[in-house]
Amino acid sequence: MTLMTEPASRRAVFNAAWEQGFDPATAELIAHGFNHVYRLPRAGVIAKVHQPGTSAEAAHRQNRIALWLLRNGIPAPRPAGHTTQPATADPLLVTFADDLGTGPAANPHQLATLLRSLHSLEVPNDLDLPAMDPFPELARRITALAPTAVNGEQRMRLRVLFDEARERWAAAAWPEHRCVVHGDVGWANTITTAAGPALLDFERVAVGYAWQDLAAVAWDRDAFGGNSADYAEFAAAYGVDVVRHDRGRTYQAITRLSALTGCVTALEVSGALPRWQEEAALRLETVLAVPSPRLPWSWRMSSTLAVEATR
Repeated sequence: MTLMTEPASRRAVFNAAWEQGFDPATAELIAHGFNHVYRLPRAGVIAKVHQPGTSAEAAHRQNRIALWLLRNGIPAPRPAGHTTQPATADPLLVTFADDLGTGPAANPHQLATLLRSLHSLEVPNDLDLPAMDPFPELARRITALAPTAVNGEQRMRLRVLFDEARERWAAAAWPEHRCVVHGDVGWANTITTAAGPALLDFERVAVGYAWQDLAAVAWDRDAFGGNSADYAEFAAAYGVDVVRHDRGRTYQAITRLSALTGCVTALEVSGALPRWQEEAALRLETVLAVPSPRLPWSWRMSSTLAVEATR
């Protein structure tokens, strides 16, 4: 896995900003995981440098999704610049959006309201949203794990867990209705503004099941020790407790996949960021353990993965 360095992403932001008519002189790096995000105070915009390998179509789709949400009354950062197309700062792509400020994340009731609004929208025909099918990509990623990350036996056991997760997914009691899902729900992907709470980051928006977004909030509580009262408030406001649906089997299908994906991500990142080797080893030990350790686990939050790019 290739992670951007800060000098590379900063050069991309400066080149793209001047091209779009924005002053990048005081650009501040505010998030640096797989993508890098900069605040440009003089221009009042946020710049997102997309991770290497992102297609122009995928980057542009994120801007189009933001505009679609705004048209449907769901607050989101409005794309900024001369065009909604991503700026090319070879070999990286950069998109710009209005800066919504530094407000706190949405509270549980607000997040539930945002997701209810999103899930109630008719699936648009003009955004070419992919169907949410995480298994083909995850299978490829397990195969591509470096020998320094997993040995042959560990890779084989990960594949067994993958097959079990896919079987549980196929047997789960999914709702008949499919809708637009955010795909990366978390408090970090929301912000409260003067106009109310807004959704952020549309990289993984797809057509799937509402349960997938809801389970992500419950998973924060169960796997990472999130506040139980926050989840209770969220579930009450949304009107569904996905943990209880079908005696918990749907939730278990989603979280088995979440655990495996989180482990594989850490293993990938550890190759580029050696400081993550200890975390990757912990996650691998956790998912391969029989029986699984009791929740919550002592994993670091997924949102902090690769928090420092190599310099």
